[in-house]
Amino acid sequence: MQIYTYLAIPIILISVFCLMCSINSYAQNEKDFIAVDSVIVNDSVKIGKNLFYHFDYSLLVFPTINNKELLDNIYKPANIQANNYSKQELLAAIKENQKNEIEDIGEYDIDDEECCDSERSFYMTIFSKNNNLLTVNYADEGYVTGAAHGWYGIFYRVFDLKENKKILNTDIFKDVESKDLSKILLKYFNEENLDVIDCLFDTIPINDNFYFDEKSITFVYNQYEIMPYVCGMAEITIPFDVIKVYLEPEFVKKYIIQ
Repeated sequence: MQIYTYLAIPIILISVFCLMCSINSYAQNEKDFIAVDSVIVNDSVKIGKNLFYHFDYSLLVFPTINNKELLDNIYKPANIQANNYSKQELLAAIKENQKNEIEDIGEYDIDDEECCDSERSFYMTIFSKNNNLLTVNYADEGYVTGAAHGWYGIFYRVFDLKENKKILNTDIFKDVESKDLSKILLKYFNEENLDVIDCLFDTIPINDNFYFDEKSITFVYNQYEIMPYVCGMAEITIPFDVIKVYLEPEFVKKYIIQ
């Protein structure tokens, strides 16, 4: 088994599903610059007579972030826990994840000639960096031998680097279970997703998969969240001026929502 590991400085960015744009690592505004390294493992392992396991994992490394709680939150979507989140520790954690997944696949009849190869891809990229706010994108896709179909998901997390915390939906909204907010989400969903309106489940809740700027917030819903698998995922963007009455005053003040 061969594992190819590439450590690139300062930034490696990977395009995922044509949804991500490349990001300039040398921001003109010094406040928007953050030092980033990366660890990548790209591997194919034969785990049966007719079966391979393909593994492609890419994690960012943040050498200037030292807060343990913040780092725990940054790497939680990648199912990674470490002491100091160095390149060496992250590489070891990736290999451990790979080992565990191969063991899980081994429960299937791996010599079945009709089995499809298993695969797993996970990419972590910077979506934006504005002042103290860092938004990270996580893309996860794969297929497990024996399953009816594969899966994919796009996840966003927003981190306040000054306060060393992940921003939650409860930090943004006074009441995340507001029926009025759900109705507004439905309205904007209908305007932005005309081709899949008939797929929609009954309601659209506020979730924790979002990104925002000074003007609007975008919620991302993956497979099965608000629609059946066949209809895929959806993004719903709502201007802040439409929902300002529902926002926490501290959020508005802190992040200069216009």
